[in-house]
Amino acid sequence: MTRELTNVETREVSYVTRAANRRKFALLKRDIPASERHEMPEADFAGEGESFPIRKPEDVAAAAHSLGRTNQDRDKVKRAIIRIARRKGPAFVAQLPETWKDELGITKGDMQMPKFQIAAEDLDAILSEPVENEDAIVAKYLGKASEGAQGTMRAALRLLNAAGGEVKPSTLVEMAKAAMEEAETEEEAAKRKRKEEEEEAYKARKRKEDEAEEAEAAAKRKRKEAEEAEEAAKRKRAAADGKDDDKPAFLKRKRNEETPTMGREKEAVAKSDHERALEARLEKAEAALAEEREQRLDKAAFDQAGKYGHIAGASREDLATLIRKVGTVKEKILKADEKTTVTASELLTEILEKNEALLAQSAIFTEIGTGVGRPGGAFDQVMALAKGLLTKSGDGKMTEAQAVTAVLKAHPNLYADYNAEREAMARGAH
Repeated sequence: MTRELTNVETREVSYVTRAANRRKFALLKRDIPASERHEMPEADFAGEGESFPIRKPEDVAAAAHSLGRTNQDRDKVKRAIIRIARRKGPAFVAQLPETWKDELGITKGDMQMPKFQIAAEDLDAILSEPVENEDAIVAKYLGKASEGAQGTMRAALRLLNAAGGEVKPSTLVEMAKAAMEEAETEEEAAKRKRKEEEEEAYKARKRKEDEAEEAEAAAKRKRKEAEEAEEAAKRKRAAADGKDDDKPAFLKRKRNEETPTMGREKEAVAKSDHERALEARLEKAEAALAEEREQRLDKAAFDQAGKYGHIAGASREDLATLIRKVGTVKEKILKADEKTTVTASELLTEILEKNEALLAQSAIFTEIGTGVGRPGGAFDQVMALAKGLLTKSGDGKMTEAQAVTAVLKAHPNLYADYNAEREAMARGAH
């Protein structure tokens, strides 16, 4: 006669006889309530449908003893029990049946193995067992990926699932982000380096300026203190001289006799000399800094003037002087549109650049048809590109001059080559 077991929630056992299976019934009573099972991670179940739960070391022995009563793939469940025990540590491995330990070659020394370890014989089993909802995960996130990519990610999912008991999902996400993060490009690195160097140079200049200002303020304070001490000494000497006239002769001080007050006065004068020397050094340092600043501004103006080679009537040195002088004007100027305000330096730069562009264009066209440049040289290339641009435009709105200007802007290297060829022709080169 058989009776249905009640208050037992394992899916592996349906009916047992209490008389013949008392030991098995005792093991089944170790079962974990459904409410607690739902809170356990999926990686702690060796069977399907939240079956064969392993939460405590003794659950390993219970799962192993219940293996003979399941309708699931027993070898698969067995491998899962072993894998979970190894993942959870030596206390769980110790609960495996002795026959299983002998099969795996596990000794007492092996009980000290790390908490997580994938044995070589378990790797194939791990890679062959799909993760729960694996197809849905791949379809959702890798639906458009190739079969090779999908297969690789399936294997990765199964390996991650094997380590899921120890590694938090958030950790896996951060690791994936770090692995896929793009490296900084050379251009970005160079730009960052230039910015850092400019910031360091600015900080160094600021420190020097602050130190100079502090030193100057300290020198002024010292000078003021010395002047006050000297005035006080003068007043004391005058008072002392006036009092001596009323004293008896034997109490009068000799004119050249030194007193404690006079010693302090001399010390104050010596300090004043030291402060004046310090002030002289500071003035010299300030002059050197000012000269260096002026030299930098002169060089920048000279370099800027070199860009305007087609502007006649002024040498590069004259243009540099003009740029420097205008740069000292700080007031804003209202442009002709009565909306925009610019500095005098900005307005001058705009005027020079526009005239340079027009004059450069004019220089090109004065030589069209005169054979400037060698056949196939920069000039011919510019004209060929301009002709192609006119043909492509086709609307008749673009002039040949506009086309040449557009080509020179798009190909500054051709303009440089053209200038080189023109200079070579002037020197008689062929």
